[in-house]
Amino acid sequence: NNIEGCVNAYCWAHARRKFRDSLPNDLENAENTLPIIAMNKIKKLFAIEKEIEALSPDKKVKIRQLKSKPLIDDFFSWCKSNQNATASAKLSRAFKYVLNHEEGLRQYLYDGYIPMTNSLDERVIRPFTTGRKNWLFSASVSGA
Repeated sequence: NNIEGCVNAYCWAHARRKFRDSLPNDLENAENTLPIIAMNKIKKLFAIEKEIEALSPDKKVKIRQLKSKPLIDDFFSWCKSNQNATASAKLSRAFKYVLNHEEGLRQYLYDGYIPMTNSLDERVIRPFTTGRKNWLFSASVSGA
């Protein structure tokens, strides 16, 4: 946040997970619940990204502006109109998360080099973060 000239791009997988985590465990038919509707809206964005993953960054931006931007506009409009329609604390947090990070979630629309999620980055650093926990109490480099 404090680096001049940098913008934060937030992860749509994290946004989707917030809604998935807000699903009640004991619900038999979740078809038309707010979390499912949100996840279906986000699912459409992921489908577009899958279609364009091999394209050049310039072409990605054009398609994102043409196909993804209207879906994102609709998603945030829907979130704003439904954010107070729930008594669920988890669902309220999901709405709050996406609405507070709207600008960062939109960043990938404007730059073809920005991925929609940071899942690949997280998978790449996982061995180091796991190792850091495992090596914490090693007395030497060779012991670690």
